Amino acid sequence: MTKKMKGPPLPAWFYLSFSGEGPGSFLGGIYVRGHDQLDAVRESHRLGQNPGGSVLMFGPIPAAHMRDKVPVADRERLLTAAELEAHGPMHRVR
Repeated sequence: MTKKMKGPPLPAWFYLSFSGEGPGSFLGGIYVRGHDQLDAVRESHRLGQNPGGSVLMFGPIPAAHMRDKVPVADRERLLTAAELEAHGPMHRVR
């Protein structure tokens, strides 16, 4: 009988929302993979898609939401508010 080898868990999807100071200072949002929240922030830097500022994060995001609501072309790149609205409200992600 062979044992299954346990490796690191597959990276999960996270959503990062960036803002500057003051009202209306949204800088963009991005869906990135990471093993945890810190890893997701590092990945946004590695991709060159972290505009700085404060970050609000959701995740891990269920695979079904990513499959059904977030087109592949909208992953791992900084998105505008208008682009993100098409993905639906994050508070409904389960």
